[in-house]
Amino acid sequence: MNVFNIIHSTVANNETVILSILYGWNCSFNILLVQDEKGQSIYDNISGSEQPFIAKALFVDRSNKKCQILKM
Repeated sequence: MNVFNIIHSTVANNETVILSILYGWNCSFNILLVQDEKGQSIYDNISGSEQPFIAKALFVDRSNKKCQILKM
């Protein structure tokens, strides 16, 4: 049986710390992001920090790429 745990990140800019801990503990994890400004900001922080877990980032639409956010 697969058991999933969700760690919701609510504090700005603490994502890389949480992810670094999980990575250091050899935990199996994925990073689920929403295609909004916050999600794309988190993606930028992770990819800009050259962390080895950037490949685990996945947007809700199942892509691993940022998209253009249209503002009305």
